[in-house]
Amino acid sequence: MVQWTGNTTSCLTIRCPSLNTPDHAIQSGNGCGGPNSSYSTSCFFSCMLGYEAVGGSQKRTCLESREWSGTEIQCKPITCRPITIPSEGLDITPPFCTNVSAVIHYATDCRFTCKSGYQHHGPGLKTCNQQKTWSPLGNPWCKGEPLTLRNSAYDIGRRIMKRNVSNAELYQANYEAFNIREI
Repeated sequence: MVQWTGNTTSCLTIRCPSLNTPDHAIQSGNGCGGPNSSYSTSCFFSCMLGYEAVGGSQKRTCLESREWSGTEIQCKPITCRPITIPSEGLDITPPFCTNVSAVIHYATDCRFTCKSGYQHHGPGLKTCNQQKTWSPLGNPWCKGEPLTLRNSAYDIGRRIMKRNVSNAELYQANYEAFNIREI
């Protein structure tokens, strides 16, 4: 008869300590939450919307040494460069949208309007997106000339009245509708 000698043999699962989820990061994977992560468990990391990975590992695996492979992911805020659109008559708000020393974060909206006497073309709003660019594509611009007495409603009405004597009553009514008095 054969008998075993010595102590009873047993096997223990290799476990790794719990992994921290860094600021602005998202952790996923089975068995990644808590101190019960076993050998060969893989945990995955990504950055939250509005942030980008600038270092660390997106995949970390529990090793035989009871340590995790890789390093903690580092996430930093996404920013866009200030807007530089040369267009006479264009107003951009808020003002920091064009400030070369400003930090403009993801999802920031910049609005475009034209000064009086100019006509607006292109988008009225651009947003800093996840790709560090401004959306939508295309830039706004303003066309026209600033309002002056020469091309004001008053001046246009006055010129119409002088040229169209036969319809003087009609143009007089339009002229009065402008409610502008000569100074």
